[in-house]
Amino acid sequence: MPHHDRVVRVLRWIAVLPGALVGAALLHFLLVVLYTALFAAAGDDGFARRLVLRTIVNVVFGAAVVGLAGAIAPARKQTAAWGVALLFTAASAAIWAVGLDVGAAWDRYATVVSVAAALLAAASLQTALMRPIVRRREADSPLAAGAARRA
Repeated sequence: MPHHDRVVRVLRWIAVLPGALVGAALLHFLLVVLYTALFAAAGDDGFARRLVLRTIVNVVFGAAVVGLAGAIAPARKQTAAWGVALLFTAASAAIWAVGLDVGAAWDRYATVVSVAAALLAAASLQTALMRPIVRRREADSPLAAGAARRA
């Protein structure tokens, strides 16, 4: 492997966590701005509107952190996604335990939704990455060989 490729690979590994967090935060901010702009004319800041806003932006944030980590990682994307999902879960639990969640009920709801989305995104990324391997193994199986001979 040339020196340049090794440097790029190391830099990508270094960028996994910060890149995933910054990308997810930018997407979170964009969704809040768009949602607020679209529904500002309604004037109602009731429970249902807050619930929808918190649910959408936090599901997207949790899933984006994991998805971006898997996309940025140069190799072992599944491991990187699960690692970031578990780090995200641990950090969220620590924030909750220390009491840094300021708005109590809404922040706790947002934490639970984000963690659930992160873990589901890691599981779905694992499934998506495993599909080609499963298909390849199925094609190499004795049942597939027997079906090909009969055809």
